[in-house]
Amino acid sequence: MVNAGRDSNIRRETYKCAPIGGDPPDPLPSPVLNVAQGGLPGFKQENPPDFIGGWTRLRVAGFTRENPDWDGVICISGENLTHWLHISADEVVSSMSFLTLRLRILLEGSDNPNLDAISETLSRPERLASHLRIAQTNQNYRAITGHLMGAELAAARAYWLGRQVAVLGDGGYSAALAAQGVPFMSHDPELCEARGLAALAELLGY
Repeated sequence: MVNAGRDSNIRRETYKCAPIGGDPPDPLPSPVLNVAQGGLPGFKQENPPDFIGGWTRLRVAGFTRENPDWDGVICISGENLTHWLHISADEVVSSMSFLTLRLRILLEGSDNPNLDAISETLSRPERLASHLRIAQTNQNYRAITGHLMGAELAAARAYWLGRQVAVLGDGGYSAALAAQGVPFMSHDPELCEARGLAALAELLGY
């Protein structure tokens, strides 16, 4: 038998929940953090079309929490995607995203890019398909990754050239940027995520 009288002795707690990545996403440009919907949605960009998930946005928030008033570009690499985000005045101004890491997996590239291959395709991105075939024929898996990253760096040149750059995650991007003489800061994405959660909780009053 359940003793109904015990209910009065049970401590009842109310937990708040803030969804990460809920719909609809915020259009760019947008503040790094925006809790108007009670959570943290992702970003969307109309031109060129792009979508940035809520957890990636949370990592950006963690970075800017530790680097207030930072103006520059964040390169965030995940399992399949890389995002280049222009940050200014505590806003995400624009984005450019790439499937380089997914293509690396499909083409059996190495985690460690060949730096000469990066420079070669960075200089001649129109020859990417030919460079990949040569690397594949030679079973040069580091070159496969290098050529893919060289094409990405060529396309994202307007983001990293002459700007402050922060790398969250790696996937070979630190080595690629260093080879081009680009100064950058490296940050742990998981630590940025934890700091982003703290910033979100503070903003929501949790």
